[in-house]
Amino acid sequence: MQFSFLLCRHYVCRIFPVQDSRIHYDMITLECVSEFIYLGSLVTKNNDFNAEISRRINLSSQRMGMLSSGELSVKTKIDVLISCVFSRLLHAAETWTLKAVDAEKLLAFEMRCYRRILKVCWKDKVSNKTIRDKVQIPYTVVDLIKQAALPPDAADTVFLRLHSRSIDMIHF
Repeated sequence: MQFSFLLCRHYVCRIFPVQDSRIHYDMITLECVSEFIYLGSLVTKNNDFNAEISRRINLSSQRMGMLSSGELSVKTKIDVLISCVFSRLLHAAETWTLKAVDAEKLLAFEMRCYRRILKVCWKDKVSNKTIRDKVQIPYTVVDLIKQAALPPDAADTVFLRLHSRSIDMIHF
């Protein structure tokens, strides 16, 4: 396997500045960057997920154009929203550390999507609770992120529960 250094960038993650952080290999100098996209997620120097969340909202809002068709029912549009738009929004969200500002951004985007599907203008003064009742979805995207972000010891608990169920099934 050959490694192409022409396509590589060097990611510097240091707290203190360094005199020369460039990497040289075979007469090639790698570019030094403070952020890059790895496996579809934005990795930054200070591990702040604010830029990644804004980027995900932007990418997801680009997919909202597919819901502008008047031929689809509201229920179908909601299903497409959840399966196509929110899946793109929540890609790798279990790794995010959510701050209150980020949660507000995500909730605002979610409600903007619902209002667009229901054709309710924000000037109409319809509450978010009323919109949520109309779409009949009891959870928010922030709830999904919190549910996906399991604590470290929860994986062992889930495994033990699954393991005990399989033993129960064998004894059955």
